[in-house]
Amino acid sequence: MADGSTPISHQPFTRNAPPALPDVHVNQPLTDMSVAAIQSNENFVSNKMPTVRSRTKTNIYYIYTTKDMIRRQMDKRAPFSAAPTGGFDYDQATYLIERRSLAYKIDADVHEQYDMPLDPDADAASFFDLQANLDSELSMKDAIWSTGIWSTNYAGVSSGASTGQFLRWNVSGSTPIVDLRTALRDVALANGGIKPNTMIVGKDVFDVLADHDDVIDRYKANGNGTGARQLATANAIAELIGVERVLVCEAVYNSAVEGAAASNAYALSNGCWVGYIDYSASRVKTPSAFLRFVFTGRRGNVNGVRVKKYYEDRTDCYTYEMDADYLFKVTSASSGAFFSAVLS
Repeated sequence: MADGSTPISHQPFTRNAPPALPDVHVNQPLTDMSVAAIQSNENFVSNKMPTVRSRTKTNIYYIYTTKDMIRRQMDKRAPFSAAPTGGFDYDQATYLIERRSLAYKIDADVHEQYDMPLDPDADAASFFDLQANLDSELSMKDAIWSTGIWSTNYAGVSSGASTGQFLRWNVSGSTPIVDLRTALRDVALANGGIKPNTMIVGKDVFDVLADHDDVIDRYKANGNGTGARQLATANAIAELIGVERVLVCEAVYNSAVEGAAASNAYALSNGCWVGYIDYSASRVKTPSAFLRFVFTGRRGNVNGVRVKKYYEDRTDCYTYEMDADYLFKVTSASSGAFFSAVLS
């Protein structure tokens, strides 16, 4: 320069690129949400059944002979004569409660490295709760949900129903309310005049009943739903047929083996059961159709279920283990009736 100073060198200005998302954020699991199909306890019917608690796995119970109890035995008594003699007898039945179990194992190193929101203890508890409910529901199904178990049975047909049959409830012209009221009378006749108080159906049958003309028309006639067509509720159906409870099984289970494509179905389907169940705390001298017996002799839950966690040194893993000691048993076959092949 003219004044002898060093000239300033001008370099072109280069702008840095703005930060991208990977520069400022590393993906991490959310701690306030996750996805799991844990069914509500309300989906299940078996957990609403009354329980007989037993400190032994096997025992007997007495059965009063109904035919003697309801036979007319009183008669006129002449002066100075002995009173007519009557009486009844006792039968006996036994039960045997078997243990049902499930284990869930986690490697010890993995157990110590869970990230939030995962929690091995809480996850095992949720898994066991669902498995216990599913096993209970399917065990109840095995005990009650078939023909040949109950003294009164009805088979659904597509047309021309005769004795012991009914027109399937999704067929035009069917009369489910009449069919159910007939079953209530038949059961009361069979078991000595004890009126059924409970109806059990699966979601498939309930949905047909809730939208059936026979049900909706009577529902409206009782002063309900005079406007747009409405579905009848479980309580409304109970009122129409004359029972205290309509229990709807919405439990879903996968019947496929591990690794195969899922084969989901409702635990109870295409059938209907009506009968008498004693829900009181003491069930002495009552003809409950079936009951849930549980073993309480082992330390743990009074409902016969015990969950424990322990470390296995040999395999270096933590084991969660659940034992359930219970049995669904028909105690009065004459106190129930079963409708099979309810839907086409």
